Amino acid sequence: ANGDFTLESTSPCIDTGDPLSDLDPDDTRADVGALYYDQNQNPIAWGCLDNPIAFNYDSNAENDNGTFCEYEGGNYALEFDGIDDYATIADSDDWWFAGDDFAIQLWAKFDEYTSPYRPLVGQSAGGNRNLINQRANDFPDVIEGDNIIMYQFTQGYMNYRYVATEFSPEFDQWYHLTITRNNGTFQWFINGEPVETHLITGSTESDIFNEAVFDNISAPFEFGRRAYYDLYFNGNLDEIAIFKHGLDSEDILSNILVGIDLEDDDLMGYWKLDDAPGGEVIDLSGNDNNGAINGAAWTNDGPIPGCSDSASSNYN
Repeated sequence: ANGDFTLESTSPCIDTGDPLSDLDPDDTRADVGALYYDQNQNPIAWGCLDNPIAFNYDSNAENDNGTFCEYEGGNYALEFDGIDDYATIADSDDWWFAGDDFAIQLWAKFDEYTSPYRPLVGQSAGGNRNLINQRANDFPDVIEGDNIIMYQFTQGYMNYRYVATEFSPEFDQWYHLTITRNNGTFQWFINGEPVETHLITGSTESDIFNEAVFDNISAPFEFGRRAYYDLYFNGNLDEIAIFKHGLDSEDILSNILVGIDLEDDDLMGYWKLDDAPGGEVIDLSGNDNNGAINGAAWTNDGPIPGCSDSASSNYN
């Protein structure tokens, strides 16, 4: 308030009085306090100031009475700090594939490496299921390069299976990642393109488990954490989807550029991660596999699909 107890234009008391009270003389909702602020004489630049990630955030606004910020239509993602951020979803047989085809896809943007092991999504307890992580390359005799991305599961006690490809992402850049078993064959896709895929048992390449039956472990499906070893991801995740069928190149490009078909009966989970500013991740598949956010923060820096090559005619 000013020295004479009148309100300043930025006061949170303006337009926040009892909505059932009579209007102030300027025909606006009652202010809190003995003296009202005359908005006819001194108009206020109202706008969204409460949350910078809001779709209509306006840094030039003077005041926000809590009703201006809008979130529907924003391009959001979840940001993980690499220390203790994650989201968790209760275990479900919706993503136990046994020996059948499947696909998991997501968008990921990597910040600096805070550890040699960067878990994106998955389940981990005594064994692993649907565990996707980007990590330092521990298989130099099989895969060239400093880093890999790996899909990991167990098939019996201590029988660890890895489906891996070389992957050394640039920091602060979005990548679309898909692991699928289609017609009984594992395949990685990066930005919609198939890449050389290696099947590894122990530290040796092997193709014996293309049609392997996964262990059905009981553990939450988590984003940004490998709970069993308390490891965390540093970066952003968006649009995580699980299918109980395989995907080919055409399917994946359609999902990237057109969007995921919510009418697909074999869509087991789809977290678009446009649920800001709430504390849940909402499953759009119709299977109600909603989850809780633990520390991860909403950001409006979501991926924008399209050509990222500035020399191309369709650069976006």
